[in-house]
Amino acid sequence: MEQKKNITIFVQAREDSKRFKHKIFAKIQNKPIYQLIYERLKLCKISNNIFFLIPNKNNKKLKYSLNKIGIPFYEGNEADVLDRFYKGSKFLNSDIIVRVTADCPLADPNLIDKMVKIFLKQNLDYLSNTYPPTFPDGFDIEIFDGGDCWVVEWNLVEETVCPCSF
Repeated sequence: MEQKKNITIFVQAREDSKRFKHKIFAKIQNKPIYQLIYERLKLCKISNNIFFLIPNKNNKKLKYSLNKIGIPFYEGNEADVLDRFYKGSKFLNSDIIVRVTADCPLADPNLIDKMVKIFLKQNLDYLSNTYPPTFPDGFDIEIFDGGDCWVVEWNLVEETVCPCSF
């Protein structure tokens, strides 16, 4: 019998933004974006293990806001988003990581469930709807193996995480 996988949905978030200052606090239908994302992701059937990954500096308001409504988060190195993902996944013993960014407040829980099922059924190391782009911006999802063998390339300027084939 196959052991059940620990699937963690990580929301990559930060308080500061160069183009739209404090966008994480902007409201859609009277809810701040961080709350809307969390509530939408709670509708996923594949995992209710949802954590925000936030930098450990300059995010006091975000930290306070997440705590206030009971949204779990993991703080990590501000300058190293890869380190946040790696240590957050180790801390939570994640077998599979689903990456959603706070730039995607309309993340679709049904699409996430479907993609995770494909990831598991086909025994993949990486699955994304961003390369090549198959959905409009705002629905970006990346799924990758949380084991020690993952190889990740990242771009600090855009603060992205992108597993590569090996």
